[in-house]
Amino acid sequence: MILYHGTDNSNLIIKPHGRSRYGFPAFFGSPNAELAMRYARHRSQHNGVAALYKFEVDKPRKVVDWTYRNTYAGGRFRNLIYELYDNGIKSALITNALDYPTVQYREIETNDIVVIYDMSLIKNLERIN
Repeated sequence: MILYHGTDNSNLIIKPHGRSRYGFPAFFGSPNAELAMRYARHRSQHNGVAALYKFEVDKPRKVVDWTYRNTYAGGRFRNLIYELYDNGIKSALITNALDYPTVQYREIETNDIVVIYDMSLIKNLERIN
């Protein structure tokens, strides 16, 4: 699968044991480059860098249908991220999520999200903007 990741990091390096905001390795990607770029613009507010990266992963075997629920409502999405990690999942595809980076960029879209816990699964990471 080809995925995109938006960030404020102009020289993104994937670290095998790097910690995410969840306290453990977790890297997120989307097949939607435009939405990933909105995440980059949101994160760039403190340093002015809005970087879009493209990468590849094999399609995850674990699939969770989010049934058109908001990723920010009630902590359920956050709990799912912890649950997948605690169950030793290496990567998961979360389908049909209502996603947006922040209220400022609140153009809600149905999005598929891939969360990767095993960084060795990420291939051919390249900045494309």
